[in-house]
Amino acid sequence: MERRRYQNLLRERLGSGQFVASIEFVTPEASDELEGAIAPLIDLAEHIKADSRFHTIAITDRVKSDHDHDPVLVGARVAEACGKMPTVHLSGKDRDAAWTADALRRLEASGLDDLLVVTGDKVKVEPGGRQVRYYDSVNMVAQARAAGAFHIAAAVSPFKYREEDLMNQYLKMAKKEKAGADCFITQVGWDMLKLKELMTYRRRRGFAAPVMGGVMLLTVARARYIRQNKLAGITITDALQARLEEEAKQPDKGVGAAYRRLALQIVGLRRLGFAGFQLTGMHQFEKLDKLFRQIDGLERGLTHEGAWWDAWWLALRGHERAPVVTAPRPYYLFKELAEPGGWSLPSDRLTLRDLDPPASPNAELERYRSLDRLDSMIFKDGSPGAALLKPIARLVPSGGALDRGLLWLERHVKEPVLGCQTCGFCRLPYTSYVCPETCPKGLANGPCGGTSENTCEFGDRECIHDRKYRIARDAGRLAELEDVLIPDVDATTRGTCSWTNHFRGADPAVVRLSEIRAKGSRA
Repeated sequence: MERRRYQNLLRERLGSGQFVASIEFVTPEASDELEGAIAPLIDLAEHIKADSRFHTIAITDRVKSDHDHDPVLVGARVAEACGKMPTVHLSGKDRDAAWTADALRRLEASGLDDLLVVTGDKVKVEPGGRQVRYYDSVNMVAQARAAGAFHIAAAVSPFKYREEDLMNQYLKMAKKEKAGADCFITQVGWDMLKLKELMTYRRRRGFAAPVMGGVMLLTVARARYIRQNKLAGITITDALQARLEEEAKQPDKGVGAAYRRLALQIVGLRRLGFAGFQLTGMHQFEKLDKLFRQIDGLERGLTHEGAWWDAWWLALRGHERAPVVTAPRPYYLFKELAEPGGWSLPSDRLTLRDLDPPASPNAELERYRSLDRLDSMIFKDGSPGAALLKPIARLVPSGGALDRGLLWLERHVKEPVLGCQTCGFCRLPYTSYVCPETCPKGLANGPCGGTSENTCEFGDRECIHDRKYRIARDAGRLAELEDVLIPDVDATTRGTCSWTNHFRGADPAVVRLSEIRAKGSRA
């Protein structure tokens, strides 16, 4: 059967440098009857079929609940209704490589090429009797790139205000691009200085993938909901909330101001060099049409970045008011962005700030060095330990009494010191000896986007990737955090001894992305 063909405006426009408009639709819960639940989405798809202002509809995955309708099925329905290629989100929440492979096969069979892969936020309801696993978005990017000619989007959040949080986002962004991401979509946020920071950083580093900004119509009710429910990765400061509360006293409840700010933000994305926007929380055609008309008017009036910034600050503060602070603390990668008027400087005149100096004494670094020396003596190829233990380990029957005894010993040696969960593939040498199993999501390649002020999305610990970052920074090994692709742990290896697996040569391949790209392959 011939593969269905849909107009792929996202790929075409990003490839030719044209601005892209993507409208995100939150996939309904699986408990809702499908046809009725997606009726508003199909209505939007039919409206935009012949409307050149709209280029793709993005279909979310496991956002509303832990069990939403299948985004591939919903994406196929959208494509049939409007003839334009949708962007199907795939979440790694409670998923693995096998599920992703099946989803990619179904996407291809449905004629769908565009996807956004994300690790996913924490589950809303913890299932009893088992641990929820998360499939890291970097591994998903690499898997999708190897699977076929997909157009792959990945996420990045610049709205971080501690060195560790922020640099981890940018290092993981680099890893995603090296692994095969074709474009990026940012988290939703209202700190436009952070968006200028992101684009400046990418230009300085020579990254080529286009970036779209995530945007949302921010009303007072929506802001209250986000803050009350602490939606992962979204920052609304007290000052911005107070501004919205004040606007809500106006006759239109502040809706007019919210529309103008959103339209201004979208114009600002273009002025800052973004490739487009993805709008969430608005899918009624009449509201979208109203917004796009405002955007057109502002585009004609704000012809350069300086004029746009003046309009943006005015929209935030109102007449004769103090500026509204959109950042919880003024941490920017470029020093001038934290200073009055720094926003007005061209990107090429911004000064990269120095990274924080190592702590003294540095217990984290010393611990890392001690463990690395131990690993080098026992486990690395060519070491005295490997020369002795490799032939012995290969004689140990897999699953036998001796193998089980070694598993017991490994856990009792490593768990008190490192938090080992005997996953059967020890990633410690690639994670600065900070065990990924101590991350609630089990992520090895970098953090999710849900951290805030160096605190894990689960709220009960510092993000383990902050420790990884500090060790790598202080040891002069930051480049590894964006270059080393650590494979996921296969479920069949969990509960087995990593020592015997390692010496038997059963570890999955850990690769340097720069070496793969040098050989002419993307991932």
